[in-house]
Amino acid sequence: MNILHVLPWESFGGVPNYVRGLLKGLKILGHRNVCVGLDRCLEAYRRYCDVYVVVEDRLCKIPRITKIYLYQVFKLDFSRVLGETDVDSVIINNDPRVIPLNDVVKLSIPIIRVQHGTYMNYLYWYRHLPVPAIDSIKELSHTLLYHYDILRCLRKASRLYPNFYVVAVSEHTRKELIYYGVPSNKIYVVTGGVDKNIFKPLPKDKVRNTLNNLLGARLGENDEVILHVGSSPRKGTHILLKALKMLTNLGKVKTIIVGSLKGSYGRCLL
Repeated sequence: MNILHVLPWESFGGVPNYVRGLLKGLKILGHRNVCVGLDRCLEAYRRYCDVYVVVEDRLCKIPRITKIYLYQVFKLDFSRVLGETDVDSVIINNDPRVIPLNDVVKLSIPIIRVQHGTYMNYLYWYRHLPVPAIDSIKELSHTLLYHYDILRCLRKASRLYPNFYVVAVSEHTRKELIYYGVPSNKIYVVTGGVDKNIFKPLPKDKVRNTLNNLLGARLGENDEVILHVGSSPRKGTHILLKALKMLTNLGKVKTIIVGSLKGSYGRCLL
């Protein structure tokens, strides 16, 4: 089976890791991965792609907040790929609006959008966080302008096209999609795979000794640890730290942040 993959614009992080695992699994099963992505992401995905079609990176110098409006500029690229490639299904791990759905549905092939989260719970929880207004505006603008429009697209496509489906990466994401109007019979849950030889519970003593030796954390026998992965501004690490400072019943808890602490934002966290 020839499967056309619309790859993420990013080459590292949670979504790219999920996509690489998906490509690897499909290749092992004997399917042919025809991948569409940016030139700068080639090295991240090429190992599991039988064909890699490069689309021009027109957005590389445009601020992130502006990119949410410019998905239209890629539609011609995908129309060309669909016209030149014989595919049996389409899997979208990117903005579903970049695909000319009206053209694809005529092929009567399954179109699958993988939804890695709705991000709409931000709208609820931000009301309860002790953060300055500028933090709320910066984060919520992306949620409202980008993710809400994606949900609107999914709601319309799943109702309009019989061969359009959504894969949610968790049961919670599925419930949120249903809440925002995507029909429940069009949503399937496929969680990300994990190597249980690597990701498994470890004895507390071993973990404590490892952290002490690697980080000089000086964790005591009764200390608890909150481990947070990610230190970039868009992950809101500063908001996490502000929230932790407000908690008075934590006891002996130490926070470990995994990631680079470069630039002014890193100094702010320290």
